Amino acid sequence: MGKESHSIISSFSGAFYNAYKNDDRDKKITILSHAHEPNATKLGYGNGKNGKGNTAEGLKDAFQPLEELIHKIPTISKPADLCIFLPGFAEDGLSDLLTNVLHDKLNEFTMQQLDKYDIISNGTATFWSWDKEESNWKLITRPAFLFEGKELLLVPKEFVRKHYLFSADQYFSRIILEHYQEENYFNGKKIPKKEIIRYYKSKEELFEALIGEHYAYLLNCFHKAQKEFAQLPYERQPEVMSDISGACMFEMLHYAYEHLDECKLILCCSEGTKFSGLIDEMVEIEVEGTHAYLKVLKELGRPSPQIDPTLEHILITGMFHTFFELVIHEMPLQDAENYVNEMRVFYTAGWMKIMGQ
Repeated sequence: MGKESHSIISSFSGAFYNAYKNDDRDKKITILSHAHEPNATKLGYGNGKNGKGNTAEGLKDAFQPLEELIHKIPTISKPADLCIFLPGFAEDGLSDLLTNVLHDKLNEFTMQQLDKYDIISNGTATFWSWDKEESNWKLITRPAFLFEGKELLLVPKEFVRKHYLFSADQYFSRIILEHYQEENYFNGKKIPKKEIIRYYKSKEELFEALIGEHYAYLLNCFHKAQKEFAQLPYERQPEVMSDISGACMFEMLHYAYEHLDECKLILCCSEGTKFSGLIDEMVEIEVEGTHAYLKVLKELGRPSPQIDPTLEHILITGMFHTFFELVIHEMPLQDAENYVNEMRVFYTAGWMKIMGQ
């Protein structure tokens, strides 16, 4: 049952996260429409009789932070990731969700246990369960064991845990704080975690200590390249634009790989701090630089057609996300270097076409 259940959960996860990646509101509602609080397993922290339950709209509100996180942290892919990145999504929430996804398999397991002990099913139950072949919910009617007219479901013992194996608190303690301990010693000894927490008043302060210099380096590296380019004589700028931008990208890439843990904290874990805005700040610098370069082309007698501001912002934002994907996914450095070269060819040709050059 374990292997098949894992396959069903993987199918649901794929559809769920794709709906958020594509910002498909109708699909989100459909996927969450049958994730109500089930009482058949009698698991959870309630009295086993009733519960306020989860509506599709209510769950959509709970998952609202995911709409942004899914693009910032592309490696989010499993149901267990929800407990780390969504504040307030407690154990009961994930349990309810997966019970509905696996309802048919749990019913099958329950029937097997009844048969094992020569207990006869005493009714039928109609319920929604996830169909991995259709990648959608399916309404099913099966033989069931009823108590006081309501279905009871048995759950394999190995499926049940009281708490998440890895929670947001554990992530903070075991990943972020331990990383800080490795980087900072006092009198030759690691600083106790409780002292780190006591010293820093907020996540912002802790991240400043962990990644502040690396955030500043990447931002300054890009800003410096833009400034040096803008100071060149107008007639030279079209000739060296690709070379200067390429040198900057390679410098940032090599720096990120030399400080991979710190840079992944910036890109994947800095939500709620100023450091989560690295790409946004780079986009603003690039937009400003693009406008300055368009003025240069006009001075050189090579004016560019009007560029739609929204399209401009989308293209520049996409470029930076594409670049930092290499770091997030820890591509082998040689592959990453090759990809940067291909990206330069792609984006340079595209911008030249848009600018009419």
